[in-house]
Amino acid sequence: MQHHAADHAADHAADDAANDAAYDAAYDAAYDAADHAAYDAAYDAAYDAADHAAYDAAYDAADDAAYDAAYDAAYDAAYDAADHAAYDAAYDAANDAAYDAADHAAYDAAYDAANDAADHAANDAAYDAANDAADHTPNDAADYTAHLTADFSAGADGHA
Repeated sequence: MQHHAADHAADHAADDAANDAAYDAAYDAAYDAADHAAYDAAYDAAYDAADHAAYDAAYDAADDAAYDAAYDAAYDAAYDAADHAAYDAAYDAANDAAYDAADHAAYDAAYDAANDAADHAANDAAYDAANDAADHTPNDAADYTAHLTADFSAGADGHA
């Protein structure tokens, strides 16, 4: 009976040891699983954070490049518009100046021509008047002399 109790105790001890070993194995497995899960979660979170940071950086860089391109295009357009406006203004001013110069030259030429014509007409009139006066004076003197001579020959009272 005593031998049977010893066997029974040994069986219990072996059974407890096996039970403890199984429990420990299950506990370790659960602990490792939890540990791995926590590690994986932490790893995934860190990986996702790094991935999102890289994505955000790439997105921001692309967004900045697009913004810079749009800004540069708008700046260039404004600069070109101002440049063209200045060029057009200078061109118009030069064109107007050239037109005014040509207009003034034509006006001056017409004015000079009219002035010369009037001047020549006045000179011609004065010349003709002086010429006629000079021409008439000898003729008038000759006529007067001839008339006096005829009167004198006819008698003192002008009758023959």
